[in-house]
Amino acid sequence: MAKASHKSKKGKKPQQKSGMSARRLIVLVIAFFIVFCVFTASAYLYLNQESLLFGVEKVFIVPAMMEIGDRVGVNADNDVMNFGIIPQGSASFRTVNVTNTHDYRLRLAISSEGNISSMLSFVPKQIIPPRSSVEVSISAGAPASRSSSKYSGNVTFTFFKES
Repeated sequence: MAKASHKSKKGKKPQQKSGMSARRLIVLVIAFFIVFCVFTASAYLYLNQESLLFGVEKVFIVPAMMEIGDRVGVNADNDVMNFGIIPQGSASFRTVNVTNTHDYRLRLAISSEGNISSMLSFVPKQIIPPRSSVEVSISAGAPASRSSSKYSGNVTFTFFKES
């Protein structure tokens, strides 16, 4: 009589995929990198659209300062936009003469930053005709609600070539 023996195949199981394969991981890393690059380029273009549409001619950053106090003080510096000491509820004005020496129009964009920024008033964008000058007025108001203190920041004048 012949005996039939049944041996089980131990040690050799069909391999199951656990996790991602190396190829799939590489594809995902490349896809993430491409999405990251597209997002970064889009953000850069969006944030700099003004300077890309029009060529930036020049940028001037001028320090600005004022003090809210109980007396009046005047400062005539021409390298700093110093509004002096301003009593609460009052304002001080500075005028900047801007000259376009080119044969094309310039667009002037003015912006401010710092803790003085919310107290400054100006026309943010202006056109300067070729070979002409304009006066730009900037005022600093000292609200009655603000405490006596010193305030500072910068006023940025950016000139764009306009076609």
